Amino acid sequence: MPIFIPALTYQQIADAAERCLEVTHKAATIPVPIEDIVDVGYGIDLVPTPEADRFAGLLLVPPQQFRQEFGKVTSALAESGKSFKDLMEDAQDYAVKGLARIFNVSAGTIWYRLRDERLI
Repeated sequence: MPIFIPALTYQQIADAAERCLEVTHKAATIPVPIEDIVDVGYGIDLVPTPEADRFAGLLLVPPQQFRQEFGKVTSALAESGKSFKDLMEDAQDYAVKGLARIFNVSAGTIWYRLRDERLI
């Protein structure tokens, strides 16, 4: 039986993900052990949908840690007089892949988070 999930704003989804992490992942380490949280903690399977993708992205790449890690990238760039937006596409991809490795997610997840957080 399908479950009706109402459309939520980005901030509502972010708040829900933060509350979930506060309860299920108090250590706040990265990468987030999503399998333990979803499979063991809740005993559920997530079905890919745009709302679920955002929620998963916010769980795997918590906003505070994401801004912190992206801040390291932008600080290093600022020291050389550049910004992330100034970089050529290949250099941006390289930086995004580095962030993806930190959180153990795909580069696509990082690109979505950069857009959702309005960092690019």
